[in-house]
Amino acid sequence: MIPTVSIKKDHLHKLPDEVLRLIGMGKYTLYRAEVKDQPDVYYILRTGEREFFFLQKNGDPISSNTSTPFEIQEKILIEDVTVTSVVPNFNRL
Repeated sequence: MIPTVSIKKDHLHKLPDEVLRLIGMGKYTLYRAEVKDQPDVYYILRTGEREFFFLQKNGDPISSNTSTPFEIQEKILIEDVTVTSVVPNFNRL
């Protein structure tokens, strides 16, 4: 099982607020990872089943080949992201 770590959104100040919200909602997943021969990569952002983006420690994207093998160290939760839930009003039906 992958350990989970909470961080504050200030650590990822280069990521747009919308991306942070999508991570908070569970639509995107953020991992701390190591990538062979790419020491700049600190995080991997998973946005789809097979869609990954490499990020620096501050959240800045890294232009690189995401098919490079990587090793996930931790799953990252962002503790201070405001997530608004939309609940349907069934009384209006």
